[in-house]
Amino acid sequence: MPSSRSDSRPLVSLRLDPRNLAALLAVVALLSLAVTALGFVIATRLRTFEGFGVISNFVVLPLYMLSGGVFPIQHVPGWMSALIHLNPIIYGVDLMRAALAQPTPFSVMVDACVVAGFAAATFALALALFRRERASRKRQ
Repeated sequence: MPSSRSDSRPLVSLRLDPRNLAALLAVVALLSLAVTALGFVIATRLRTFEGFGVISNFVVLPLYMLSGGVFPIQHVPGWMSALIHLNPIIYGVDLMRAALAQPTPFSVMVDACVVAGFAAATFALALALFRRERASRKRQ
C-alpha cells in the first residue's frame, strides 16, 4: 500500500539554516579537539599501541554512554545522574541540540563554558605531557 507521506519530508523538525549549521560545526570542532586531546593524554602515558586501545575504550565508552546521546537522561537513577553531570561530553551533546534548535536540559552558556574548559584543559595537559616526554627523550 503506498504511503501518503512524502519521502522528502524530514522525520524530525530541524532548522538547518546557515547560522545553525555554522554553530553545529563549531561545536563539533571544539568537542573533537577536546576528545582528541584526551586521547593524546592517554597515549602519552602508555608504552604500547595495544594498551592504548584497551585504555581508551575504557575511558571513551562510558563518556559516550553517559553523554545523553544514547538514551534520555531525565529518568536515570540518582547515582547515574551524578555521573552524567560530571561528564563533559553531555554538555557538548547539549550544545549540538541547541545549535539544531532542539530542547536542551542545560543552558547554552553552561554548555559552552564546560566544553571550552574541557577542551582547554585536555589540550593544555596533552601539550605539557608531550613537551615533558620530548624533553626526557632528548636527555637520553
